[in-house]
Amino acid sequence: MNNNQDFYSLHAVALADDYERVSFPDVHSSWYDIAPKEGSALDIGAGSGRDAAFLASTGLKVTAVEPSEGMRHLAKERHQNASIEWTADSLPSLRNVVGLNRQFDLILLSAVWMHIHPSDRLASLQVLADLIKSSGLIVLTLRHGLFTDNRSAFSVSFEEVSTLARDVGLTTELLADNSEDKLGRAKVTWQTVILRKDTSGNA
Repeated sequence: MNNNQDFYSLHAVALADDYERVSFPDVHSSWYDIAPKEGSALDIGAGSGRDAAFLASTGLKVTAVEPSEGMRHLAKERHQNASIEWTADSLPSLRNVVGLNRQFDLILLSAVWMHIHPSDRLASLQVLADLIKSSGLIVLTLRHGLFTDNRSAFSVSFEEVSTLARDVGLTTELLADNSEDKLGRAKVTWQTVILRKDTSGNA
């Protein structure tokens, strides 16, 4: 993901301006009503800090992960009044987060999964399964549509996520399908996937 990290750092201001044009409720209305309203949240690939700042404003204790140095510094500057713990880290290992020895009530990966190489996805889900509380909620948004810039991405599907999640003891639910892109990008659609710990004993 180093090329992508460099891209996000180089274009941090323009990208952050785009992301901040739309609000958290506009982007995440399909799942927020069922999200934990207290406890702790982990925002992986936090970007401009928009989502982390919103979650912090609701009273959640937020840890925000952003591997791009330029984007992370800009997000901290733009949301300096928000109570957010920032860290430089990335999937599949999330070594720094794992080292905190915490579990979270909510884990959000918004516009992240398409950047994870398919060979790293099972390990990534295992880490998420270890980090989420038994009653917690993991939210993935899956981007469908090619990038027209220099970012690299890989195909994603609900079916792939479901198969891999089952292997690490997570259940999946497709909450929103074929959602329009809130930034108006042509030929880009989204799926919202919810993952939970499988408490049925079938994992």
